[in-house]
Amino acid sequence: RAVAGGELLLSAEAHPGRTGYRFTSLGLRSGEADNITHPHIGGFEPLQGGCVPAVSPVNITVSGATMEVWYNVSILLDGVRITSDPLGDPQDDPLRFIIEQELAGDWAPVASSNMIWYRTLVP
Repeated sequence: RAVAGGELLLSAEAHPGRTGYRFTSLGLRSGEADNITHPHIGGFEPLQGGCVPAVSPVNITVSGATMEVWYNVSILLDGVRITSDPLGDPQDDPLRFIIEQELAGDWAPVASSNMIWYRTLVP
């Protein structure tokens, strides 16, 4: 199953050192939006030119509706691949979500299922 949503665009901006991304389910196919206790995805991966980079996450944590994925390297990305939970009920697939990137200790939105988030790169 593919998780459907609106147009997805992530900024192609590099960050030195450790890189963290956070996926949060905001609404499920079933219509549930208030009591989401799990992200209901099998995982998500950053993409570079449509391909998964040759680096594995060093830490993946799940808390409530959120999944955090951390890498020990900087990742330049231009997209993301989201997979639904292969053992989950299709009614639990997230149709509304937000993806954030950790920047200097704060989380900044980079994409969502129904909005385009972007940063302007300044030379």
